[in-house]
This record gives sequence, structure tokens and C-alpha cells, in this order.
Amino acid sequence: MVFEPPKAYPVPQKLSFSLDNINKMAFCFVLFSLIRTLTMSKVLSLDNKNKMRAFCFVLFSLIRTFVGDMEVIEQSCIAKDPKGKGEDGLVVTPDFIAVIDGSTSKSDYRHSRWRTNGRQAMKIVARHISRMPKETTLEKFLTGVTAAIRSHYKRRMLPQLQEHPEDRLTCSVVVYSRLCREIWMVGDCQCLVDGELYDNPKPYEAELAALRAEEVRRQLAAGRTQDELLDNDTARPVIIPRMLETMREQNVTYSVVDGFYIPRQLVRTVTLDFRPWEIVLASDGYPFLCPTLAESEQRLSRQHEEDPLNIGTFQATKCFRPGFNGFDDRTFIRFRV
Repeated sequence: MVFEPPKAYPVPQKLSFSLDNINKMAFCFVLFSLIRTLTMSKVLSLDNKNKMRAFCFVLFSLIRTFVGDMEVIEQSCIAKDPKGKGEDGLVVTPDFIAVIDGSTSKSDYRHSRWRTNGRQAMKIVARHISRMPKETTLEKFLTGVTAAIRSHYKRRMLPQLQEHPEDRLTCSVVVYSRLCREIWMVGDCQCLVDGELYDNPKPYEAELAALRAEEVRRQLAAGRTQDELLDNDTARPVIIPRMLETMREQNVTYSVVDGFYIPRQLVRTVTLDFRPWEIVLASDGYPFLCPTLAESEQRLSRQHEEDPLNIGTFQATKCFRPGFNGFDDRTFIRFRV
């Protein structure tokens, strides 16, 4: 996808019960309720152990009140190839919602006999998120998901994977944590928070898409037709060598989940207060992310009709192949918190 280069985002402070994270009225309400509960005659008659239990129960109840539940409004996960299984994934649990985008393989090496590397990475990450404790923080998530991928590497393969990132199990993921009230963005993914777009693009994606668009125009000028290029995108192989070079920057200048250490500063985090919010999480298969699934699909359909080679206003490293559902797998989920 073509986005602006990523900015340096400040590392957010951990969520805590302080005036920095909760508005003053909510904070006073929590404090007043706890004091009132602990000064009740029945509570005062309890010993210290039971008094502490009562304190923790009230505090937990108040936290649950502030954090609230998640209400899914609509969701969709569509593979680009109608005859195959996609590399996108969607996870919904009582405490987490995540969209996972497995990376298309750039080499012939396979970690699984039955799955592409991108689908294998997606499945591993989806299984890990579905089992995460609700108290999982961003730091624990990054450590855990890295270990989950790395456990599928053979030890003898690690030197090769260190030198050749294109052989790794790689994916991007955007996660919403109910308890932390945070959105975690690792890799090329996007979200809307009450209509405001947040993205985390790879820094070289726009350059690669522009190179491919230039090559497509050159081939069109040389006599190839649009239909020929849609059926066999001979411009894409031209950018693969440069694409492999940029992959050496994985978890150096941009983040991905690939079984290797993910620098915290490369992960974009969106922290929400305790007001109601409507959130959309999506993979980059939607070049124009809109507040609703129908609008996003309409914009994608218009792109397909007007520029199926993806070389105009929206430039991509892939085109719309004939008979496919899109130029890439795509996943969308909209929910309220």
C-alpha cells in the first residue's frame, strides 16, 4: 500500500489508575466508592484478610465497569484467491480482537508442507492470541508472539534465517486489548478510531509500489496490453530483488512478527480513555479504509474498475488478477468498546 513514511511515535505510559489515564470525575468516584465500602460497619467487623478480599472485589468490579465489554458490529475475512485459503486471520475473544496479515512468501523455502509461510505465521499468531491471559501487556505480547513463531524454527536453520529474512514466518498484526484499552500495531496494518485513521506502513512500500508502477507504464508503452499484464504481472518480478533488500530491515527500521526480537519503539500504540469508542481494525487489503464494511468494499470495487493495475492514485506491489476477489487478502472488523 502507499502511505506516508512512518513517524516516530512516543512510547505511551503504562495504563494505571492515575489522573493521567482516568478523568478526574472517574478517579474521585473510584476513591469515594472504595472508602465508603471499607468504612461500612459490616466491613469494619471483618479481619484484615477478609477486609482485603472485600477491597479487591470492589476494586475489580469498578475496573470492569470502566473497561466494559466489546460489541462486534460487523466482520469479514476474504481470501484473494477464491480457490485457495488466505493468509489473513481474525481473532475475537472476550478480551482481545486481532487482525493478522500473513506475509506473501518471497522465496521457495517452506516451513510447512501444507501451508504457505504467510498462512503458517498467521495460524501460529492467531492461536497464541486466542490463548493469551486478559492481563497480557504489550511487552508480554511481543515476547510471547515472538517465542511462538521461533518455536517453529529448527535450531540449525537460525543462522540462515538471520541472514535471509525472506525465509522467515512473517506477519503483521493489529490487536485491541480490552483490559489495557490499547491498540497495538505491529507491521503494516491499519485501524479507525471514531473515524480517525491510524496506520503503520512499511517505510519502503511506497518506493516499491512506485517502481512497479513505473515498470508497468514502460511495458504498456512498449506494446503490452492491460489484460496481458493483469493475467501475468511481469512488472512484479522486477521489484523482487529490491523487496528482498528491504526485508533486511525487518525489526530494524520497521516491525513485523517473525520470530526475532521486536523493538518496542517500532510498534505503534493507540491508547484510549474510558469513553465509548467505535473501532475498525483491518489488513492492508483495503486501500481506502472507511467506517463501515460496505463503504470499504465500495471503494475497493471502484479501485478495481478504474485502475486494476494499481498504478494510479493508489499504487501497490500487486494488481487485481482476473477471477480473484481482490489484489490481496482482506480482513475487516468493526466493534464498540
